[in-house]
Amino acid sequence: MLTGPASARRKCPTRPTTVRVAAAIRPLALLLALAGPMLAGCARSTAESSWWNPAGIGPAPQSPPPATDVVLPARAADPLAAFAARARQGQAESVQLPQGVVSARMVRAYNAASGRECRELQFGPSGIAGGAPGATYCNDPSQGWVAARALLRGGAVYRP
Repeated sequence: MLTGPASARRKCPTRPTTVRVAAAIRPLALLLALAGPMLAGCARSTAESSWWNPAGIGPAPQSPPPATDVVLPARAADPLAAFAARARQGQAESVQLPQGVVSARMVRAYNAASGRECRELQFGPSGIAGGAPGATYCNDPSQGWVAARALLRGGAVYRP
């Protein structure tokens, strides 16, 4: 055992004990302050919150009821659609249009990527350089034979 001035030199803490305790508590208090709102969000009822309303403000919107007893307006009869519906490949016929009579020929029938049956028509004589103008008609399950818009410039192209 030491006696004298060496015994008086015990190890003393460099900081008071309260400062060390406060320094240890500070990170815990910060963690609780940040985690509190997150944990409160987990405890909240999820009945009102959804992907469209993450804050859960107000009630969820109601979808409108499905349409029932809807009658589509009658379309004017399209003589070219009627020809496309009944024609066989290569068949030609004079079709009466409001503008006059046109010579129509069914060039080909095919199934489109949509799964609909389509028919390509050519108008006028087949000997025109670059092909005669034409149109494509597709069988829509709800509307019958309807004109389909051309996906490529030039529309339906004559293929002998």
